[in-house]
Amino acid sequence: IQVNGGGGLLFRLGSRVNLDVGATYGYNRLAEGALTRKSSGSSVPVESSSGTNIVARLGLAIGIGG
Repeated sequence: IQVNGGGGLLFRLGSRVNLDVGATYGYNRLAEGALTRKSSGSSVPVESSSGTNIVARLGLAIGIGG
């Protein structure tokens, strides 16, 4: 199972320039299982595991065109 969520804010700095600030949080859980190698047909066990991540962003959004 994998779940992610996040959000952000856009701040106007000028008529065509915005400051973009945001973050996301993710969670991932891998169940126990086995992988089979195509070349040899042997099976490799995979242990269950889980993890999380946080991604933060800061940038400029520049408008171009009409």
